[in-house]
Amino acid sequence: MEAFQEIKAHKINFLKTFFIYLMFLVIGLGIAIPGPTLLDLQIAVNCSLEEIGYLLPARALGYASGSILGGLIPEKVDKQPFIITFMTLSAVFLGSLPWNRTLVGLIATAVFKGLFMGIME
Repeated sequence: MEAFQEIKAHKINFLKTFFIYLMFLVIGLGIAIPGPTLLDLQIAVNCSLEEIGYLLPARALGYASGSILGGLIPEKVDKQPFIITFMTLSAVFLGSLPWNRTLVGLIATAVFKGLFMGIME
C-alpha cells in the first residue's frame, strides 16, 4: 500500500523511470531481433547467407557511431527531446526493416537503426 502512495505522490518521477526502463527494453529487443530473423530477411531480399551476414556488422557500426555521437551531446542540454526523437526514429526504422526488398536498403536501414539506438544509449 505504501508503494502506491509513493507513486501517487511522485507521479512524474515514476513515469520518467518507467519510460526509461521501457526504452532500454526496446533497445534490447531491437538488438536481439535481427539475429533470429536473418534467414527470413535473406529470403525476402533474395541473397546469399554471406551477403545478408553484412547486416549485423553494419548495424554494429551504426551503433558504435551513434554512441560516439551521443557522447557529444552537451551535459547542460535537456536530453528528453533527444531521447524522444531518436526513440521514435529507431522505432520507425525497426518497423521498416522487414519491408525492405533490396540488400542495400536493408543494410542502410540497419545502419540508421543502430545509429539512433547508439545515440539513445
